[in-house]
Amino acid sequence: MAFNFCRRNLIALLAAACCANLALLVFFLAFDYQLIFHSDSAVKNLLAQEIVETGQYFPTEWNYVNKDLWVFYGHVFVIPLLAVMPNGFAAHFLSDCVSATLIVLGGWLFTGMLGASLAARLAATAVLTAGLSLSMAEHVYGQAAYGSMFYFACFLAYGYWLQVRGEDARPKSGAVLTAAAAVVVCWSNPQRALVFYVVPLIVAAFALAFALRGTAGRAHARALLVFLGGCIAGFLLNKLTLQHVRTVPGLTELAWRDFAGMLHNTKGLLRAVLGLFDGLPRLDSKVTSPYGAYQALRLLAALALLYLLPHALIRALRGGHPGRLFAAAFAGTALTLNLLLMITTSLTDVNAPEGSARYLVPALLCALLIFAAASADRLHTGPVARPVALAVLLLLASSAPTSYLIPYAQRYSLPRTTLVPTGDMRLLAFLEQHQLRYGYATFWHAGKLTVLSAHAVRIRPVEFRDGLPMPLRWLSSNRWYDPAYHRGASFLLLHKDEAAADLPRLRQHVGGDIQTLSFEDWRIVAFEHNLAELPQWDDGARRSTRYTASPQTPRTAGAFDATLHASTAPAGVAGALQFGPFRTLDRGTYVVSYELDSDAVGGELGTVDVVAGAKTYASAPVSGAGWRTVTLQFALDEAASNVEFRIFTNGRSRMSTRGVELRRALPAAPRGQ
Repeated sequence: MAFNFCRRNLIALLAAACCANLALLVFFLAFDYQLIFHSDSAVKNLLAQEIVETGQYFPTEWNYVNKDLWVFYGHVFVIPLLAVMPNGFAAHFLSDCVSATLIVLGGWLFTGMLGASLAARLAATAVLTAGLSLSMAEHVYGQAAYGSMFYFACFLAYGYWLQVRGEDARPKSGAVLTAAAAVVVCWSNPQRALVFYVVPLIVAAFALAFALRGTAGRAHARALLVFLGGCIAGFLLNKLTLQHVRTVPGLTELAWRDFAGMLHNTKGLLRAVLGLFDGLPRLDSKVTSPYGAYQALRLLAALALLYLLPHALIRALRGGHPGRLFAAAFAGTALTLNLLLMITTSLTDVNAPEGSARYLVPALLCALLIFAAASADRLHTGPVARPVALAVLLLLASSAPTSYLIPYAQRYSLPRTTLVPTGDMRLLAFLEQHQLRYGYATFWHAGKLTVLSAHAVRIRPVEFRDGLPMPLRWLSSNRWYDPAYHRGASFLLLHKDEAAADLPRLRQHVGGDIQTLSFEDWRIVAFEHNLAELPQWDDGARRSTRYTASPQTPRTAGAFDATLHASTAPAGVAGALQFGPFRTLDRGTYVVSYELDSDAVGGELGTVDVVAGAKTYASAPVSGAGWRTVTLQFALDEAASNVEFRIFTNGRSRMSTRGVELRRALPAAPRGQ
C-alpha cells in the first residue's frame, strides 16, 4: 500500500514537472525567443509566404541550400495560419508550438520502445521538455530544425518497431508510419538521410533480428522492405524535384582533415557538447555565489554525461530487452556516424567548430531519453553510477528555468513582465514612420526584421561587392530582386559595423533622389526607385541591359573618344577593346549585340565572343566597314558567373565600339533538358 502511494505521488510529481517545463517552454517561444530571434529562424515564415504568393509548394524561384528540400518542416505549420493572421512572430510562435507537440510526442513514442515504467517515461519527458540549455532549446524548439529531425527519427524507429514487436505488433499502422517518414526524410535530403536515418535504422534492424535469432523473420523482412521502399521513393522524388527548383552549394562536398585538423575539430566539438548540456560556466562569473555553485553542478553533470550516455547505450545493447537494444543501436549508430564525420571531415567549420554540434542534437536527444529512462528505472549498476545518474537526471529535468528564462532575465530582470520595445522594434517603428516599407540589408538583419514586422516592412538579403549591394541568393527568392516585384521607393539598411555603400555609383545606376537617415546604430539610405533596377541584379536579363562605352570601360587596347562616345583603337594596336562585365547569368538563351565601327581593309579585323572563365559560349569574326551591329546568340544550361562580352581587334584596322547590349531571347529551358 505504502509503495503504491509513493509511486502514485512520484508519478504525480513527475507529471507536474513536465507541465511546469511545458509552461516555461511556451513562455520561451512566445516572449523570450523574440529577444534572440534571428534570420535562420525567420526562413520558415519567408518560405511559407513564398509558397502562398506563388501557389507552388516547391517555388521555382526559391534558392534552396545544399540540395536540402524543405518537404515537411516548420514552414508547413505557418502556411495555413496566413489565411487568418499576418505573417509575423505570432505565426512563428504557433508553428513552434505545433513542432514542440510533435517533438514531445516523438519522445514519448521512443521511450515506449524501451519497456520503461510510466514514471521513467515521465522522467525522460521532463528531460526532453526542460530545454537543457539555451543553445539546445534554440536548436530544438526555437529554430526547430533539429527538433524536426529528432521527431522524424523517433517516428521512423517507432514505426519499424510497431511492425516487429511480436504479439503486440501492429504491422499496418507501423508500415504507414515507417513508409511516410522514410519518404519525407529521403525526399528532403538523401545524403543527410543516409547518416541520420537510413544506416542507423538498418543497423538497428539487423541487431534486433540477430538478437531474436530468427523469430519474427517474416515481419523483419516485410518491415525492411517497407522502409527501403519508402527510401527509394524518397530518393526518386528528390531527384525529380531538384530538376525544377534552384539550389546553391554549401556543405555537400566534404573533404578529409589532416591529423591537426581532426584534433582541432575534436576540441571544438567537446566544448560544443558541454555547451549543449549547459556545462560551460559563464566567463568571469563569480564562483562563490549561488549561481556560481549551480554552474559548477552543471559542469560536473555535463562531464558525467560524457561517460553516462555511452554507458547507458552499452547497457541497453547488452540488457536483453529487444526494444532497448533496437533504440540504443539506432541512436548509437547515428551518434557515431555524425561524430566520425564531424571529427574527420570539413563538415565541421574550422573557424567555428562549436557551431557544428547542432548535427549531433537529434541523436543526442535519443541517447538522453535512453539514459533518463534507465536512470529512473534504476537500471544503472554499481554504487557510484546509480546515484550519480539519478543526480544528473534530476539536474537535467529541472533545468527549464535557466534554459528558457535567461534572455528575458538578462534584459528585464525578472519578475518584470512588461516588454520594453527592443532595438529591432524601435527600428521598425522608425522605418514605418518614414514610409519605408521595402528595402535591403545583410542576411542576419533582413529576414529577422521582415518577420518581426509581420511583413509590414519587407527587407531582402544582400551582400556587398565593391561597394554595391548584390542579391544574396541563399534561402531567398529570385522574385524579390525583380523590379516588378516591388514598384516604387526602396531603402538600404546599414548597421554601423558594416561596410559603407558606394553611394555615387548607386546614384548613377538607380537615379532619382537619395536621402540618408540615421537611427541609433543604423544608417538608412532611401531611394526614389527600387534598388532592384540595378542592371547587375538582373541575372535573367529580363530587361535589356546596355554596357555603354565610357572612360571606365575595361580594356587593354585603345581609349575612350569623347567625340565619338566610343572606345577606339587605331590601326596597329591589337588587344581587347572591351571586356567584362563579369556578371552572373541564369540558365536560358540570350542575345548579345556589339555596336562596332571599323575601316574596310579586307579580311578578318578581330573577334567578338561570350566567355565565362575558360569556357567560350559563342564567338564570331569581325570584318567590314562602317557602323554595324554584330549579334551572337548563346544558351546556358545552368547558371554561370563571371560572364564577359569581349571585343578584340587584331590591329589591321581602326576599330571602335559604343558598347554592348544584352537581352534574353527565350524563356529558360526546363531543367534536365
